[in-house]
Amino acid sequence: MSERGLNGLSLRAVAARLDASPGTLYNYFDNKQALLEAMLARPLRDVDQTHTGTADWKSGLRAVMISLHEAFSAYPAAVTLLNAGVGAERMDHIRELLLGLLADADLAIPDRIRAQNMLVSLAVGDVIVHSAHTREHRSAELARRRALSPERFPFLTEAAQANLEEPGSETFLAALDALLDAVAAMPHSR
Repeated sequence: MSERGLNGLSLRAVAARLDASPGTLYNYFDNKQALLEAMLARPLRDVDQTHTGTADWKSGLRAVMISLHEAFSAYPAAVTLLNAGVGAERMDHIRELLLGLLADADLAIPDRIRAQNMLVSLAVGDVIVHSAHTREHRSAELARRRALSPERFPFLTEAAQANLEEPGSETFLAALDALLDAVAAMPHSR
């Protein structure tokens, strides 16, 4: 999929890449859709079990979101598949888990849905940004920002001069904690 994209992926192309016959793959997958859903199922299979043993809804949400982020980071193609509408039902267990933990936070249903969408958007968005930019790209972008006119872009150049590249998981964890604090501050339903 990384070579040909989602549209260019076929069971024949995968079989050729694996030096196998297409018939061999058809023993495991009925069609391309089944293959794509299996590609999505693998990184998501253990995410919904990470909340067990947590003391409260907030630490449970944090554990689930870290696990989801790690799964997406390890398999960025899963994000591509979800964005293409493949296997959305594979996220149902995770959505149910998130909504249950948000119910434990005593949030009204509209706030649970809003919070769930924000949390998933954070995990997915972070993976999209970091998988799209290599370390070399981030270094070049930082150098480009340092060369900007401080008169025209005072805050951007100041940030670039601080010599901080995007630190990856540290940024996600800080954003997750801030988002969880915001969720905790939402009005309770009772």
